[in-house]
Parts: sequence; C-alpha cells; structure tokens
Amino acid sequence: MQQGAGLRQNHAQQDTGRTYPSPGARYPIEIYIATLSPSSDGLPEGLYHYAVKEHSLDVLWGGEEYKKTITTLLSGKWYAGAGAIVFFTGVFERSEHKYKNLAYRFTLLEAGLIMQNFYLVAEALSLKCCAIGANVFQGGG
Repeated sequence: MQQGAGLRQNHAQQDTGRTYPSPGARYPIEIYIATLSPSSDGLPEGLYHYAVKEHSLDVLWGGEEYKKTITTLLSGKWYAGAGAIVFFTGVFERSEHKYKNLAYRFTLLEAGLIMQNFYLVAEALSLKCCAIGANVFQGGG
C-alpha cells in the first residue's frame, strides 16, 4: 500500500508528499481493502481503511456477518481466487471549495494515478491486479 498510495519521504528535502500527484494536495481519495481470505501474515478477513499517515489498516468490519455480506455483495466470477479487493472512494468536498466544477474530474484522475501505481507495484511483486470501475451515488440524482 505504501508504494502505491502512501507517503513519500525524502529526508534530504523534508518532502512528505504522497507517491502520486494530487491537485492542490487535497488528496480526495480514500482507500479501503476487503480481505477475502486470511492472509499469510495473519491479517483476518475483514474490511479495512488504509490510514495513509500512519501507514496502517484500521479495522472497520469483520467476523461472520462480514463474511456473509461480502460474499453476497461480490457474487461473481470476476473476483474468484482474489485474496483482497481494494476500493477507492472520493471525498469530493476536499477539492470542491478550491476547484469548483473541476473537483469531480480531478478526483477521478487521481484515482487513475493511484491505480497505475498499484499496477506497477503488483508487477514488481509478481502479483495479479485487475481494475474494475463502478459507481455508487449517494443522495439525489
């Protein structure tokens, strides 16, 4: 996670930006990981939020109810054999006050930049990676 979307630390320049550019350093993308099987390093099945500054995973949901729900939500062959699924969400308000109607576009571009990093990291680690886009809208519409 750190190589794809974490903090970049250049101690010589005291640079603590991230591994991808973000217009105005607003960083509107939040990253969540749904593990589909226990990992070899002991991470149990569950839904986690990636806390960038701490480089840690915050547990949001786990246990038997999680297993039942995630299996129902992710019914399909496209994820068969996956150990985890990474979800991006956009917090558009972080960019809207500065970029107005461009916030949506910039948020989507940023998601694409992060996904490109994930593909590069996956290739370097000989892991499989497959991006699938979907939308869930909240509110009116």
